[in-house]
Amino acid sequence: SVSYVLHAAGLLKTSMDSSEFETWGRHGLGQWITVYTNPAHAFIQIAGIRFDTSAEQDPNPPPGTGPRWRPVMTSTAGFMARHLLGL
Repeated sequence: SVSYVLHAAGLLKTSMDSSEFETWGRHGLGQWITVYTNPAHAFIQIAGIRFDTSAEQDPNPPPGTGPRWRPVMTSTAGFMARHLLGL
């Protein structure tokens, strides 16, 4: 899902898995876009809203599965934050 979003925005040329995002861009939080990643999972936060396939910490998960806009996670322990310069 993260690769799909970044590719559609013209910010990524090829698909990447969560472990590849650990070396993507720069370390730390972005101003508008931050990718949170670990070897097993990645999600993206855009302008303060999380786009994720996991319902982790979503107080009212919508029915069904798949990528959804969800509330920002209160804890991102275990994830590395990455961003592109200027974003």
